[in-house]
Amino acid sequence: MRRKKPSLTAAAFILMFAVPCLPEQLSVPSSYTLTLVTRLTEVSMFSGRESNLRIYRRGSKELVELRIDPWPANEKGIHFKYLFDFESHKAYTHDLVNNTCSWMLYVSERAPVAYDPITSIDAQARAEMARAKEHSAGTEEVHGIAATVIETDSPEGAIRTWIAQKENYPVKMAIRNNGGVLTTLMEVTQVDFNPPAASLFVPPVGCSTQAQGEWSDTGMKAHADALVSVQVSASGSNQTALQQPTANADEMIDIMDVTTPSKATCSVLFRVVRADTMEPVPDGLQILLDDRDVSSEYRSGVLRISNAPENFSLRVDSNDGNGWSSDLSRQCYRPETVLLLSVSPDLFETRWYWVKSGKYAAAEE
Repeated sequence: MRRKKPSLTAAAFILMFAVPCLPEQLSVPSSYTLTLVTRLTEVSMFSGRESNLRIYRRGSKELVELRIDPWPANEKGIHFKYLFDFESHKAYTHDLVNNTCSWMLYVSERAPVAYDPITSIDAQARAEMARAKEHSAGTEEVHGIAATVIETDSPEGAIRTWIAQKENYPVKMAIRNNGGVLTTLMEVTQVDFNPPAASLFVPPVGCSTQAQGEWSDTGMKAHADALVSVQVSASGSNQTALQQPTANADEMIDIMDVTTPSKATCSVLFRVVRADTMEPVPDGLQILLDDRDVSSEYRSGVLRISNAPENFSLRVDSNDGNGWSSDLSRQCYRPETVLLLSVSPDLFETRWYWVKSGKYAAAEE
């Protein structure tokens, strides 16, 4: 995965794949209700706010209710309901604040790892976790749940995970950075293993619009078409149709889809634009190129990277504390090739594109 997000996000993705190697268990509970607080959801990673989750699981269906209290940048707060049907391979997203709903193809057999700490930890995940360097750190109770504490090393710092001794799933996760500060990333506050009511798992009425792309246990993947209904991270409008560049896949390509640098050389024209109007964001940004501050070179909404190296990194920080970064493989479709960072009006949701041709292939429209 090439895309990086705000600083906490990098730690969170490491965490999802660095959970300690859990002991084998004969079966995973198929019915339960969980209440937890987490910073691992995408909306939390972009907003910096905790997500309050209520998870209902019954057999092959799961309902996740997500709330984030209002804050200065979002006076309405966030209230989503996600309904996953693992048999029909559908995931419904209902935004109760903005009263919108759509569904997306769901391609995984397990629940999203950022939401459900029980069924997201399957046999394959355990095998991946087995490579982690870990050691026992004793036992503790987390909201009345007896847990074994495991510490795992990671580049971001020491990961501390509390594993329920009976049902064998993570009930709390935290990371201690190299400065010694411990930050809680996920904590289960209540659990009930009785089957929740079947009526909870009925798709929302009138939710027939299919969002482009697909959703898996590790996140969403949408495509660079003219209008894409996507999960907007912290903007409070989960299924708002963001006005993306009027282009097709032949004109632009998501940076996630190219990992091998072009053999040809070129200069890269980096632009930050608003997703709704495609107007440049000309100021109020700090830009780092390979950790070097090049903000003063960002003029009229364009940063010119002459003779761009095969691989480089960019980080963009806004004055209000939001930040986005990515490792990039140079793509040369013309002597001067445009790289776009498209941001939502509130500067939360972002998408990165290499422009191959068309009206956005020039530095200025």
